[in-house]
Amino acid sequence: MITDLAPEPATPAAEPPTARPRTVWPSLRIRIDWRYAVGQVCLTALGVLLALAGSAWWTDRQERIRERSELRNLLDAARVNERRLQQAVHEDSVALKINLRLRDSLATVSDDSLPILVDDAGWWSDAQPMVTPFAALIQNGDIHLVRDSRLRALLPTYVGEIETRTRNVDALNQARVAFGAKEPSLIAPDYGAPARVRGAVLRSRPGLHDAMRAMWFFNLNTTAHYRIMLRATTELRQELERVLGERPVPLSAPRINRDSFMSGRETRR
Repeated sequence: MITDLAPEPATPAAEPPTARPRTVWPSLRIRIDWRYAVGQVCLTALGVLLALAGSAWWTDRQERIRERSELRNLLDAARVNERRLQQAVHEDSVALKINLRLRDSLATVSDDSLPILVDDAGWWSDAQPMVTPFAALIQNGDIHLVRDSRLRALLPTYVGEIETRTRNVDALNQARVAFGAKEPSLIAPDYGAPARVRGAVLRSRPGLHDAMRAMWFFNLNTTAHYRIMLRATTELRQELERVLGERPVPLSAPRINRDSFMSGRETRR
């Protein structure tokens, strides 16, 4: 027996899940203009860079003003030192010539002139060149303000040269004073006596010639130190004038003021 089997009803396909509606927040609906945003960032960065550049320019300008002021002060000090040292070299050179004459030609000097020449031979200068303005620039760290490399390298050299030479001159002068105080041949005769009498007394002292040789040695060395300091000062002054763009100021020729020469000699006895 054939039985007609009714087809089983097809199982309906499962419906796909309904997608959850996407929530769009109102604040995100604003459309971003990227070109405008990038432009704003660039403008902000440009403003920062301009501010930094302006600050750097102002700082550099202030440092240049300070540099010129410092170099101007150093130039004034260098010119003062140059005049002092030039005068010291001139005076000590005159005394050195007198020493040389007394050392080599003592017999040819008259009794009238001998006391004056012996006194003048004992003269020495006390230039005392300034070093504080130059040393302070280095010690305070302000030497970085000097842009010129040649001048920046010259300043410490100059300070060391002046300090060393000044100490040497002071030591020589102290030794000269000690020698003159102990050397009996250099003790001044009675100034109330006539020059000829005083000259004869000096000439009669056996140690006078050797004393003149010793004084010549002291004078020769101090003059040499002053000459070296003068050359170093002139070089520094020329460099400062070059950097500052100033014309050299001619120095007046040194002269010996006879009154100061004599009074200075008297105070050193």
